[in-house]
Amino acid sequence: MSTGKYIYPIRWEKTNMLLNANRKGNEVSLKNFIYEIPREISDIYLKLSKETKNISARDLKNTYSK
Repeated sequence: MSTGKYIYPIRWEKTNMLLNANRKGNEVSLKNFIYEIPREISDIYLKLSKETKNISARDLKNTYSK
């Protein structure tokens, strides 16, 4: 799965995986986007679990990608 976002590996390390990103607005935006993904996937999982008993990783991916 691709997010369509990019950060240089050196910058990723210097900012401690963007946890310390505060100098550049685009890094803060990227940090918020990346760290929001687990919550969104959890919400999707809860929604799908109400609809069906068997949920696969593919179901999560397809729903998240929409």
